[in-house]
This record gives sequence, C-alpha cells and structure tokens, in this order.
Amino acid sequence: MTRERVFGVRDRILTNCMLWIFGIEQTLRLIVESQFMLIPYTDKITDMKLLGQAHLLLIGGTGRGKTDSLTALSKSIRAKHNRIQGTEDLRVTDITGGPELLEGIDGKKNIVFVPGEIFCNIFFVDENSRIPPKTMGAMVEGMEERSITPSNKRVYYGSTVKYSKVLPLFPISGDLNDETGPRWFSCMFTQNPFGDEEGTFPTPQALWDRITLCLEIPRPPLEAEMMIRARNVVNKKIEPVTDLIEMLAGSQFIYDDMKFSGSADEYLTRILRNTDPDPKVEKDTPSLAEFVKTHVEKEKGGSPRVNFHLEAAARTHAFFAGDEIVKPEHVKAVAPSVVAHRLKLVPKIRHKKDARDVFAEILEDTKVPRWKT
Repeated sequence: MTRERVFGVRDRILTNCMLWIFGIEQTLRLIVESQFMLIPYTDKITDMKLLGQAHLLLIGGTGRGKTDSLTALSKSIRAKHNRIQGTEDLRVTDITGGPELLEGIDGKKNIVFVPGEIFCNIFFVDENSRIPPKTMGAMVEGMEERSITPSNKRVYYGSTVKYSKVLPLFPISGDLNDETGPRWFSCMFTQNPFGDEEGTFPTPQALWDRITLCLEIPRPPLEAEMMIRARNVVNKKIEPVTDLIEMLAGSQFIYDDMKFSGSADEYLTRILRNTDPDPKVEKDTPSLAEFVKTHVEKEKGGSPRVNFHLEAAARTHAFFAGDEIVKPEHVKAVAPSVVAHRLKLVPKIRHKKDARDVFAEILEDTKVPRWKT
C-alpha cells in the first residue's frame, strides 16, 4: 500500500457517492474518510487490544441526503451490510438477535440463539432517534467490543449450530467460526433534529460516547440545490469500487504512517480535560473552569476514552490534508465533530445553547502548546 493508492481508494468512493449526492461535497468527504479511521478496543475473544473501525452519526433536517450518503458509501464497498429503519416498536432481538425454538433434522426441538441484523460488516441504522433507548442501548456492547454475547450458547447460523460464549463482529470471511481472521465492523446512524412531539426518544449517553464522528448535514447552496432538480440521477446505480481488504490495508497504512507531534498530543489531551466539569481536573484558566462547571453536567464531559477517537480522526484528517505529521491545527479541525456530541449540558443551559456552541467556547479558550516534535 502507498499514499497514492490510499488517496485513490478515497477518491473512487467519493466519486461514486457523488452520483447521488450534490451540494455537500465537503461533508461527504469527511463521511468517506471516517471509514479509514482505526480505534483500539479490547477483544473479548482473543483478550488482545485490536484496532477497529469508527462509528458515524449524521444529523440534519429531512431531505438533505443523510440516508443517500450512507447508502452510497456502504454500497461502494464490497461487504455484508444490513440496514434497519428506526421505529418505536423495534426490539432488542431485532438488532442483536435472540432465542428461537428450532427443530433439527432428527426431529428434536432446541432453543438456539439466532443472530440479528447487527451481524454484518456495515450496520446502517436510519432515524435512530425513533428507536427506544433500551433497544439502542443493546448496541453498546457491539460498538465498543466488536462482539455480542449470545443469550444461548447454542448458536444457529446459516444451516449449522455452533457453541459459543462470544460472537465476533464481523469477520470479513462472513463465517462466525472465524475468530482470528480480519474483521470489519462499523455502525452508521442518521438522526433528524425533531422534538419530543415527533415521537422520538433520547439517545443513550453510552451510545453517544461510542460514536466517533457526529456530522451535521447542511442545506446545499442555491446553485447545488438547483442541480438536484436539474441533474438526472435516475438509473445511476452505485457499484462497489473497493473491498474490505483494500480498506483495511489503507486504514492500517494511515495508522502506521502518520505520527503525532508532541504539541498535537498535548493539545488533544488539553481539549478533553477542559471539557470535564470536575473541579479537581485542572483547566487552562480559572474562567474556563468556571464556564465548564456551570455549563456541563457532572461526569458528562469528554471521557479519557475520547483520546482514542480524537487521535484517530486527527490522524486521518492530517493524512488526507497531505501532511506527514499531525499538528495542533489538525486536532482543532476535527475536534467539534468528535467531542461536542458527547457533552451533556446542564438543564438550564440545554434550552438556551447547543453543545457545539459550548464546545466552541471551550476550544477557543484552550491553549495551543508550543511546537515540539
């Protein structure tokens, strides 16, 4: 793998997605580049630290291309991808799977675990805010540990029954018996900014904390919106332009090739500590400490886990920006999309300000360290 080839893979996917999407090219580029991010996680099957894919959430009003963007992205990559539509009656078993009574060829009936829709490489959840919190919360284990603990050790998959305490998400081979081969598992969500009157539910905080990037989809400018009507998208089909093996190789190349400067490393950690309302956590200035304390709920700032997500986003952004080392400006560029959605504001502030506005003030008051390699 080379730099040129990684850029080529990114560009092929981006060009493919633009067959359907107009006017949000900059955001679409970030959506595509998110698939090259690698984040460490603890694998329960091998008891090792491995690298896994980022999870992505798109927020924006209806008709702005959220669903089409993620559909085009997933179809551009040759993989097993499943999609579910958010509804109020969606159950935990609809996502993770659950026990069923099946009759074997010998005529005996046994209760077995039948894997659900989450067992795939790319899992697309459309309008996640319409799904009850308990059902959404069931995804947390899979998003964090890239595995699911079945409710029954007897697992029915395909036409065979296997015995397992943990099921991997998700082997590129497509075989749940493949516990050591390469894996790919990324979750993609869309969310409309509707109020409670629209029949939506609050997203669990634990799930927010596992979403690497939260991107807002803007309304296209006038010229682009006119093109949406004028340009003919009928009969334009999205075909795969790469596969998971090539995507993994490109992601690993970025992870190995891009190094963090000392100043970027310090700046990244300063940003996250400055979002913590705990007065025992030192902030850059006393006024910033007071601001965070009065705006962010206790223990609802950016946790130490976010270091991994912000590092992965900054590394990938720096790479595709053409740089050879991650600098503070790369961290600053991606920080709002990685950190802001994790902040939970105190009730009296929540109705006046958005978390992105609060984070923007925190970021503005965070000191940029002097340059050091």
